[in-house]
Amino acid sequence: FISLKSPFKLLCMPLDLISNRCQMNIVTGCSCYLLSERSDSWDAARKDCRDRGADLVVIDSSEEQTITNTHTWIGLNDKEQEGQWKWVDGTYWGDRQPDNDGGGEHCGHVRNDEKRSWNDLPCSASLKWICEKIP
Repeated sequence: FISLKSPFKLLCMPLDLISNRCQMNIVTGCSCYLLSERSDSWDAARKDCRDRGADLVVIDSSEEQTITNTHTWIGLNDKEQEGQWKWVDGTYWGDRQPDNDGGGEHCGHVRNDEKRSWNDLPCSASLKWICEKIP
């Protein structure tokens, strides 16, 4: 990762473009990322990202899968329709997790296990989050 003076990091862009395009703290796949320093609900996390001109991360590469080693909110939820998991960019995802175990789990996060697997939790749970901004 390339650390920048701003709170966001950039991956994959030529160094001369980083400071001009990305005011974030992790960069991968030509996107910029911010790992929050505090924890909050999924909705508060998404609002924070949007206030920064970004959104919760949509994981669509192996590099993005390894950005964090802690429980973090990602841009995945089934709030519109139970069991129909959708990324904040409108694309769909389906697998055995998220599983709505016990009911009321509608927001996705990355676990801090070895595989960095995805899971669902109640949206009111308090976790850190990752914002993604495409320059």
